[in-house]
Amino acid sequence: MHQIVNSRLSVTQAADGFRSAGAQSINGKAKLLRAFASMYGHDTNEFFTPDLTKDSFFQVGTRPALALGVARAKVGLYGARAGEQDAGHLYVFDHGEHRELQFFTPHGILGSSGAVKRLARFVAAVVAVDPQAVVSEPVAQ
Repeated sequence: MHQIVNSRLSVTQAADGFRSAGAQSINGKAKLLRAFASMYGHDTNEFFTPDLTKDSFFQVGTRPALALGVARAKVGLYGARAGEQDAGHLYVFDHGEHRELQFFTPHGILGSSGAVKRLARFVAAVVAVDPQAVVSEPVAQ
């Protein structure tokens, strides 16, 4: 899923809101699954910088001012044991007076409902700080 928000938040404010929403998504259940996953040698529930050289949906030659991701252990013991993760990405493009925040939640063929929920959580964090943000409709990627 992919959704764009145009906001007057600074790049730093956008990153802080994303980190806050991401940290809230790593709840008690995700922490328990992380412990289970670590028994199998998998590290989950972390913030990371997405690799912009692969799986990028940006136009050639465009680079975001910020790229940030959060991953958490996938719900269910099998997913945790296999090291599977749910993720959310934020890409911020600075256009001077406003920032274009692109949220992306990758998912498999059956995982779109969880992706929609993660996307909504990230977008809500921005709108809570910038109620005048212009939010697009989510688009399946």
